[in-house]
Amino acid sequence: MSQGQNFLPKFLFVSNLLKAVKIRQRVPNDVVKPAANAGLMHHLRGMHRYTLEMIAMNHFPQAFREVVQAAILDRAMQASLEQEKKLNWCRELKKMVPLRTNGDGNCLLHAASQYMLGVQDTDLVLRKALYGVLKETDTTMFKSRFQAELLHSQEFTQTGLRYTTMVPKPC
Repeated sequence: MSQGQNFLPKFLFVSNLLKAVKIRQRVPNDVVKPAANAGLMHHLRGMHRYTLEMIAMNHFPQAFREVVQAAILDRAMQASLEQEKKLNWCRELKKMVPLRTNGDGNCLLHAASQYMLGVQDTDLVLRKALYGVLKETDTTMFKSRFQAELLHSQEFTQTGLRYTTMVPKPC
C-alpha cells in the first residue's frame, strides 16, 4: 500500500461525514412517490441535478491518480467481471469501472446513489422506492418500454447486423 493511501478513508464520502449526513437526510424528502392513479413514476424531485462526475485525471501525476482510483474504484471486482466477460468485453464501447461500495447486497443502489448524490444509500431509501415501484406500479408501461428497448438494442444500425438466437444453418 502506498503512503498516500494511508490518509484516505475507505469510502470518499467518509472524508466529510457532516455533508454525507445532510445529503442522506434530504434524500427521503426528495423522493416523489406519486399516487397510484397518477401514471407517474417514482423519481427524485431535484437532487438528481447534482450528479457527480469524475474529473479528468490525465493532467495529474500517475501516483496521485492511482491513489484516488484505489479509493473509489473496486479493481478486484473489475478484474473478476472482466475475466468472466461480463464487463468491458466489447472493445468498441467506453470502458466501465465498478465503484467501491459496501458488500451488503445493495451494491447496485449504493453505486447509483454514490454516482447521483456522492454518498451510499445506507438508509436504503432508493431500495425502498424501487421496491415500491416494482410492487405497486402497473407493469404495462415497464413491459412495453422493455420490449421497445429490446428491439432497438437488437438492431445494429451502423453495421446492418441484427441480433438473433437462431443457430445458422451450415453451408
